[in-house]
Amino acid sequence: MEQTALNDFGASENSVYFNCHTYDNALLASGSLLAVIDEVCSGESLNGMALIRPPGHHALKDRCMGFCFFNNVAIGARHAQQVYGLERIAIIDWDVHHGNGTAEIFEDDPNLSIIIQHTHCLYRHTLVSYLSSLVKISMKKSLQTIQILSLFFCLSSSHYCPDSRVLVQQQEISG
Repeated sequence: MEQTALNDFGASENSVYFNCHTYDNALLASGSLLAVIDEVCSGESLNGMALIRPPGHHALKDRCMGFCFFNNVAIGARHAQQVYGLERIAIIDWDVHHGNGTAEIFEDDPNLSIIIQHTHCLYRHTLVSYLSSLVKISMKKSLQTIQILSLFFCLSSSHYCPDSRVLVQQQEISG
């Protein structure tokens, strides 16, 4: 695709910027996460972390959205299910914005528990709402990190008891 066509497509999406390196970088981001999952699930590593850009939690099944091209955590969760036989996976999506893509992709999947945290004033939802295996949490910025993590792990453990403890997707959090 020529740069002009990429720019036109990006403008039509209203929140996605493309250049000639976008696709390759998005593939590298997804591939990096898959490599971490492979290392952990095969026993090579006890745990792992993939620090990747571009992010993914707004990307839907069939299109990019909100600066997200591929939903990396969704790709990673499916990979862990299909390649390593994990059945129950918990995803924590931590951002100031609601992770609409991740929520939509997994909203009817009973094998995935999704905990989505977002700053309450930026998204209109109740404090905690349950939809299938989805937990949406709207938090005040003043909560301490330990309070936030305690809430996530309590909900994740008592509500779901996943095979894979957590796949965490943290987006850029601005002040």
